[in-house]
Amino acid sequence: MQKFPVTPIGFECLQRKLYKLPNSELANQAHLIRKDFIAWMSNHFDLNENQISHLESLQSELINLLSSQTSIAIQGRLDIRLLKSEFKPVNAYESKLIKPTSLVRVLASDDDEFEAEGELIIEISY
Repeated sequence: MQKFPVTPIGFECLQRKLYKLPNSELANQAHLIRKDFIAWMSNHFDLNENQISHLESLQSELINLLSSQTSIAIQGRLDIRLLKSEFKPVNAYESKLIKPTSLVRVLASDDDEFEAEGELIIEISY
């Protein structure tokens, strides 16, 4: 699969590509995100070794939150935006902050169709 840069435009391009998929394939992508968020990110974004190591060093609670929110947003075809400050050389990735600033929710449905609302905004700052 084509890999995208970890930029706001890269996120938009991947989102457009994913949202063209049928619901069953999109649900499978959501499952893969929940199952192994870091592997899914590595398979869809052009990450270098330092970026992958940084993801692997994040607390499991943050990875669980990001994977849950991303999978809901993807399966619900919701807007996902990346807010990323200008890159500046980083000596240590400990100075990088990744946080979801707007969350999505799963809705109860009478017809067993997946429904969600909201938007996911992920902010990366240094």
